[in-house]
Amino acid sequence: MNTGLWLELVLRSTLLLVCGQVLLSFLRRACPSLRHRFILFVFACLAALPALLILVPQMPLPLWHHDARSKSFVTVTEISSHISRDAPYRNIDWLLLCWAAGVVITAMPFVVGSLSIVRILRRAEPFTDGILLSDVIPVPLTCGLVKPRILLPMSAKAWTAATREAVLLHERAHIRRRDVLTHAVAHFVACLWWFQPLVWLLHRRLKAASEFACDAEALRSGIRPTDYASELLSIARNAAAFQVPASAIGMLQASHLEQRVRTVLYPSTASVSPMRLGCLALTLTFAALAASAFTTTSTTAYPTGGLTMKRALLSALLSSAGLSAASITGTVHDPNGAAVPDAVVTLTNADNSAQLQATTNTNGQFSVNGSGAGDYILRISKTGLNSVYYEFSLNARSEIDSEFTMPAEGTPAPDTPMASKPVQVEGADAQNNLIHKVNPTYPGAAKQNRVQGTVQIRALISKDGVPQELKILSSPSDELSESALFSVRQWRYRPTLVNGNPVEISTMVVVNYTLLP
Repeated sequence: MNTGLWLELVLRSTLLLVCGQVLLSFLRRACPSLRHRFILFVFACLAALPALLILVPQMPLPLWHHDARSKSFVTVTEISSHISRDAPYRNIDWLLLCWAAGVVITAMPFVVGSLSIVRILRRAEPFTDGILLSDVIPVPLTCGLVKPRILLPMSAKAWTAATREAVLLHERAHIRRRDVLTHAVAHFVACLWWFQPLVWLLHRRLKAASEFACDAEALRSGIRPTDYASELLSIARNAAAFQVPASAIGMLQASHLEQRVRTVLYPSTASVSPMRLGCLALTLTFAALAASAFTTTSTTAYPTGGLTMKRALLSALLSSAGLSAASITGTVHDPNGAAVPDAVVTLTNADNSAQLQATTNTNGQFSVNGSGAGDYILRISKTGLNSVYYEFSLNARSEIDSEFTMPAEGTPAPDTPMASKPVQVEGADAQNNLIHKVNPTYPGAAKQNRVQGTVQIRALISKDGVPQELKILSSPSDELSESALFSVRQWRYRPTLVNGNPVEISTMVVVNYTLLP
């Protein structure tokens, strides 16, 4: 389950929405139509946030600093490798199911409201100029996504000409502004972000802003503000307990009535200069970019930089949407071949740090499911045994099954044979083919604890020159293991040719972490 991804979405969307609410306060005296458009812009930025998370490079915030002056030395020697076997597996992503259930639940009022409006329209009778009358609604409504319609209560037959004019001016303004469609889109965005409380507050402000904007348009037609306010109060007396369907727009809502009457009688005359409006829109745009780019993740722990976040977040989002999935199963043994129960298995996305976790059963078996395509680090740990680290790449819908042996504390990990033997090359040959090398960063925690030593990694290099499988054979600490894996997985080699054809190769990477005195 991509817990880290969902938490990240909550935090980043909070930054964007809080910024939007603050900027909206600068428009409190602007015309309602302008406030309505700005709220729609906030919704547009929120809808675009997942795409921005993929497209915008990650920019770490230097909230802390690790001393990087100590040097590490890397050499390459020969070793064999191992290709894991494929096996089918399925599991349940409970967070995904919870999100999907939330989307369905929050969308139900709109669906039910749409069905209710359909029933009302079928029973409505024509009145005049395409306007319909219904005996089940006490207030005027505007409904219809594709073809907006105006519904009036049956009591409209007895309305005065002034009341009818005030109502139609307001409802026709909703149609000209296409408020039914924009509210439906905003409701859909809110449903996708239902776990973010601030989005519902913004949704309420959008509805209120559309009513104020239509009131302002009605007043611009020449109707007197006192007459219009009087008509609002007159209609409100008949709409005390009526719940407007979510798919329609009602002319009156009790929560906004007092403020609407005050705004009608004392309209704001303040104007907003185009420059100020442009600055607010630009600020919100920068806020959206910042929400998708900045991270407090330590670059020491994740030295990959921001560009690889694109593929990682895309994989995670596709996985959460059920479009891309991978599963890993395996069996854990001790040095004597006995099953290791209750070992903690942690699968970490090497690009965005999202984690999935499982525990081995009594037979030493585990399964981790729901990962998107990308590079992952698998860690198996249990008290009394050395932790096992294994780095590999997952493709969409890939299914991996492997066996792991946990060595006793103080002994190196066994070098398991490969299912299909790759070509073995001398260390110098592999080093000569290395075209992109990322030097490891000395972890700050290891420096502070004066931990140093050698990390040995067995690496399988694909035909394209990309490290496909990395396994820690020996390491003085978990921090040094993670640092070495995060760096070596970014190395790139020229393809090794045998008889003119590219082949897989295996090699050893030895990372020496040495502290200067």
